[in-house]
Amino acid sequence: MAEYLQLTPVEAIEEYGVWGGVPRYWEIRKLSTGFDEALLYHVLDPYGLLYEEPERLFNDEMRTSVQAYSLLSLIGTGSHRLSEIAARLGKPATHFSRLLAFLIDLDFIRREIPFGETVKSTKKSLYKINDPFLGFYFKFLVTNKSRLEFGLIDEVLADIKSKFDQYISGIWEELCRDSVPSLTINGKRFNPAGRWWGTSAGGQQFEIDLIAESADKSALLIAEVKWTKKPVLHEVAIKLEDKCAAISSIFPGFHSKEIIKAIFTKVKPDAEYPGVHIFSPEDLIGNR
Repeated sequence: MAEYLQLTPVEAIEEYGVWGGVPRYWEIRKLSTGFDEALLYHVLDPYGLLYEEPERLFNDEMRTSVQAYSLLSLIGTGSHRLSEIAARLGKPATHFSRLLAFLIDLDFIRREIPFGETVKSTKKSLYKINDPFLGFYFKFLVTNKSRLEFGLIDEVLADIKSKFDQYISGIWEELCRDSVPSLTINGKRFNPAGRWWGTSAGGQQFEIDLIAESADKSALLIAEVKWTKKPVLHEVAIKLEDKCAAISSIFPGFHSKEIIKAIFTKVKPDAEYPGVHIFSPEDLIGNR
């Protein structure tokens, strides 16, 4: 996509957060001279080519399109646990099991579980929209449909831009995890990365943005992921050290493994931090 739209690595990640991996959407984006113009005319305008795209997708592929649309609307606006979704829709959680499985099979959503756990062993499943375009649509358009149909397109665009970095931070995290198997760090290759959230042995609630085991099972990659222009590297590295120190209590079976630390950031800082590998969009796009 970066090559097709002639984007910098940072721009490519930002635009991927809207157009996703569908080449047809890239073609529509290329009809405009810039990102904002493409959003205005093709996504936010009620007469735009992509304004009703999810409705068309669901009507073409699903008999239960209304229920699927409602479920994705809730996931897109922050209800990621099955109990939350069921409570918001006023039905028992078991009512949605078949539909969720169907949406997962179609790659519309994915089920996230903490690293090191299995679907059968965990009760901490989160449901996320898998496709960036659908994620963007259900987060920003569905909640603003009435404003858009009243012609307040510029106001909605301004609102989106004020929240865009926060939205892209989630896209960036997922891209960083996806990139790990294609990276070589300390001479090691890694299995697919995940995320961990929960409580340490000391009762501390926290999460690890990125964790992966090396292919030879001798090391763990632990990383913080940030999407800010100028991250305070020292503060991020201290948080990373604290999380690495807690690894033995979270994963007792991994106590003998080498811990490799990394920070994935929007802009690579001028200074380095000893013992921490730093990755930026330029590194990831060059390795994909």
